[in-house]
Amino acid sequence: MPGGAHLALPRGDADRAGVRAHVDDARGCLRGSEALPLSRPARALAARWGLPPRSADHAEQRRDHDRGTARQARGCRARIRADRRRDRRVRGRGALGCFGLRRDRHGRHELRGVPRARRSARDPELLELAASLPRRAADDRDALDRRGRRVDPGPICYGRGGTRPTVTDANLVLGYINPEALCGGEFKLTQAGVREAILEQIGKPLGLGLVEAAHGIFRIVNANMANAIRRVSSNAGHDPRDFHMVVYGGNGPIHAPLQAEELGIRKLLVPKTSPAFSALGLLIADYVVDRLRSYISPSSRASAERVNEIFAELEDEAERELAAAGLSRSDLEFRRFVNFCYPGQTFDMAVPARIGKAGRMSELDLAATVVAFHDLHEELHAYAARDEEPVVRSVRVQTTGRTAPLALGESAAADGPLERALRARRPAYFGGRFDDTPVYDGDRIGAGHVIHGPAIVEERFTTIVIQPGHSAELDRFGNYEITLA
Repeated sequence: MPGGAHLALPRGDADRAGVRAHVDDARGCLRGSEALPLSRPARALAARWGLPPRSADHAEQRRDHDRGTARQARGCRARIRADRRRDRRVRGRGALGCFGLRRDRHGRHELRGVPRARRSARDPELLELAASLPRRAADDRDALDRRGRRVDPGPICYGRGGTRPTVTDANLVLGYINPEALCGGEFKLTQAGVREAILEQIGKPLGLGLVEAAHGIFRIVNANMANAIRRVSSNAGHDPRDFHMVVYGGNGPIHAPLQAEELGIRKLLVPKTSPAFSALGLLIADYVVDRLRSYISPSSRASAERVNEIFAELEDEAERELAAAGLSRSDLEFRRFVNFCYPGQTFDMAVPARIGKAGRMSELDLAATVVAFHDLHEELHAYAARDEEPVVRSVRVQTTGRTAPLALGESAAADGPLERALRARRPAYFGGRFDDTPVYDGDRIGAGHVIHGPAIVEERFTTIVIQPGHSAELDRFGNYEITLA
């Protein structure tokens, strides 16, 4: 499914340009821009559910795109009353994973094993897992090129000048995508040059035919994503088999079933809102303002009174900023942190501040926060220098402005047999061969209809591939529940 800008989940002042680029894309989608293929689903969903105009205008205040996807996934979990869930997004080049955990930031993160600034190292996110541009590496191994964050010129099948085969091109060759049905038939794909490019650039150098090369791209993408889920799951101490997988993004429902099968996950949920899932989540997500002010002092000489003053100043600033979104102080939730480091360290750690019953930090509370820093440092780094005096580096307040949940309604019950929803049959690649596969019209599938694989469901803005041995049922909340054999 065509996508907009690659979403690297930017947050914080250091990544303001990245946030602004994404927000500009969202504004263009909502205000009728035809520049991006996904402008229609975003605009249609916004109009259908009556999102206020200020949602786009204040999206940048949230500065946290993954909060949108996480909130949407929580909504799915609440609807199906599942105790746990695992989320998976595939949108051209982007991928995100999150568990049902409360997010705590610690001011740094790791990206492909390299420490970077301004993300939490504890977040089980799949960042920059690019799976869009297959190529041959110099040592004859297959690789997936992670260059580029936008879809210009995009896959060859877009007909916009692209010359390098992408995952979307491979899915087209394998019969998973209908070139005439994308965006309800309003955005048509071209097959001109797709097969030649895959064969010349991928197949012939590796001694593969066209179909083998396309399927190889498909398998490598799935393997990379499954391996990334394994890594972040084990780092967080979770077994993916204990979770449901929530699938979103235009391409997600094509790839996720085989990833789930590889991981031992038995049930997937594909919301009807899948193609604009994260964008919709961004527009209804809570507002977040994260402010920090330097206050450098050895912990023994730090003043709890001065920390309280900074807390109050930061809270007042956040309140004024969120007033533009129509939020009053009663709508806000404040989380207070003190950032510490050991002498000589070049990074600090945010420690939740201990606050007394009166809502203020006392000297005893500050001392308890210092002890909490030692404990947190030991938890994250396996040691604590308790004989050293920590240094206070800064004071921080994270302000959350709560927004009301969005009622999306329910799907109509099935009216008549599933065969009425049959749109066509076409060859699609399953189990090493092309099978004559039924293709169903998602608009005509009702709650309670059960579809057995192999099969393909064509929604207006996404395609759901049901593998052999899998089955899918549309529930009354508009989620396709895919059960693996």
